[in-house]
Amino acid sequence: MIYLRIRAAVPNARGSARGRSGSDGGPVGPSAVGEGDARMNPFGNQLLNVVTFLPMVGALLLLLFPRSAEKAIARFATVVAGLGFVVSLPLWFAWESAPRDAYGFRFPFEATWIQSLGVDYRVGVDGISMLLILLTTMLGFLAVLSSWTAVTKKVREYYVFLLALQTGMIGVFVALDFVLFYVFWEV
Repeated sequence: MIYLRIRAAVPNARGSARGRSGSDGGPVGPSAVGEGDARMNPFGNQLLNVVTFLPMVGALLLLLFPRSAEKAIARFATVVAGLGFVVSLPLWFAWESAPRDAYGFRFPFEATWIQSLGVDYRVGVDGISMLLILLTTMLGFLAVLSSWTAVTKKVREYYVFLLALQTGMIGVFVALDFVLFYVFWEV
């Protein structure tokens, strides 16, 4: 929808045409995902999915807590938000070794979503969105910490919606398909 799939045939050193290659000579695109340093990025090509959906998983788990367990809810939300920030750090530290797709986005992931409409689940980051994701996860953690004493009514609902909002914000920064962007924007 939002992009054109272009497979460039680039002649290699022997003169034969083959698929476009990255700066290190490796392939560009989904096959190149996750080939960076595993110590910097333990999630491979799923890093952006983990960063995006970890707060939503935490929000859904918070729904299992009883309403009366306000301190446990606040602690669990803090752990989820803090873990979200920690999980997003490989975006910064593995940036140089991260593979790029044909369009220059790093940490790309693509899957068919709604095939009849040509809509794909396609995520990736560039330099600006990477910084915005780090900022979002850090501020999300600080927002959860600062609301420990400020929120006294409907505590569970507050943290559920705060974590769901964080998923929507991160999703907006990683979406590379217009329909996917719209879905995250409406969260």
